[in-house]
Amino acid sequence: MKPEFPRPVTDFLDSIPHRPPFVWIDEVTSLTEDGGVCQVTLKPDGLYLGPEGLRRSSYLEFMAQGFAYVRACQTAFGLSPARPAPKRAFLVSIQDAEYSEDEKALRPVAGDRLKIEIRGAREIGPITLFSATVRDQVDAQLAFARLKVFSE
Repeated sequence: MKPEFPRPVTDFLDSIPHRPPFVWIDEVTSLTEDGGVCQVTLKPDGLYLGPEGLRRSSYLEFMAQGFAYVRACQTAFGLSPARPAPKRAFLVSIQDAEYSEDEKALRPVAGDRLKIEIRGAREIGPITLFSATVRDQVDAQLAFARLKVFSE
């Protein structure tokens, strides 16, 4: 079956361990064999927002969750080997984290849309390495990191 996009992440809740209100990604918007793109519209009551707007640590969680939903979508549409839904998943390493030097751009607010790009996923047993970029509504890069996750 050829996937149609965007796909709401609610289609994949059985495939990942996250549950509301800790589901921060809204939809998967595209998919490739080694990655994909997710999107989120920031909500005023989102747990990722602080008094000043989006916390820097939230960028990393968007990346990790973006990977989880991209992987679930890839599995559902036969772009990666079928595997059981993980019972647990942990972010174990963050490398080369970079943030925009534009402090104002790093503080999006409720209503803003962010794009999370996942690419280069490589699996080594229960460990997966990948790169992720978060972009704003005008496609400017806000954050980049290489992440390592463990799932079982």
